[in-house]
Amino acid sequence: MEGEHERMISPEIFLKVNNIHKGSVGYGVPHKKEDSALPLKVFIKCDTCHQPFTGYVVKAKGLWYYKCRTDGCKCNKSAKRIHELFEGLLNRYCVREELIESLKSVLITEYNGMNKGNLEQQGILTSQLKEINKKIDSLEESRFVLKEMSQETFDKFYPRYIKERENIAAQLDKCKLGISNPEEAIQYALSLSSKLPMVWHSSDVGMKEKLQKLIFPEGIVYDRKNEALRTGKVNEVFALIAGLSGNTGSNEKGTNHTDDDLSPFADRTGLH
Repeated sequence: MEGEHERMISPEIFLKVNNIHKGSVGYGVPHKKEDSALPLKVFIKCDTCHQPFTGYVVKAKGLWYYKCRTDGCKCNKSAKRIHELFEGLLNRYCVREELIESLKSVLITEYNGMNKGNLEQQGILTSQLKEINKKIDSLEESRFVLKEMSQETFDKFYPRYIKERENIAAQLDKCKLGISNPEEAIQYALSLSSKLPMVWHSSDVGMKEKLQKLIFPEGIVYDRKNEALRTGKVNEVFALIAGLSGNTGSNEKGTNHTDDDLSPFADRTGLH
């Protein structure tokens, strides 16, 4: 359609580029089927070349495969088998329902212990923020209400106090990053952890991808030599669940797991 604005390119160039676009591979082809068949695409990487997996389908058999993107690496595996390995990996972070309540109290204690310093810092900064707000209020009252302060004195102290308040507020925001309601987040994580493989298996591709990133924020690696999945970083809530449930080490063939850093997890869990 012709517009009223000044042309940036000629109609001939537009039509030429449009025809190239239409002739490109995959033009107009929906990718929903592929995404649904390969929910771990890009999320999983090859341990040899460290490139994300893409996928393809053998149309004659209707079978999907994952493969790495590096020419010559020749790392490919049946999607069915990769999904079995992934569900086995998820099993490591499952907790039996009868343990949920007892684990909840332990996790809350662990969380509070690991974040004790952070909470103390929040208290100090909150007190400092209250004090600087009092100074600002007092300054404004003296200048604009009581008329006891000159404009020169006001201009000298007011910007300084405002800057100080901004700095304290910024530090406080950093301390508050993370779980807004730890107990609720832990309860949710435990409930989810009791049925991870089932939830992942029965979810649509969008939910699968969210769940994958929630538990393994940096993705996973496929070790073709040992036909295993490796994890680098695990959401600390689920890492604690696995540790407290006794799910450490390698408890299933093909589902290896590296030990995770159980440092304070308030600002990195993704359970907000």
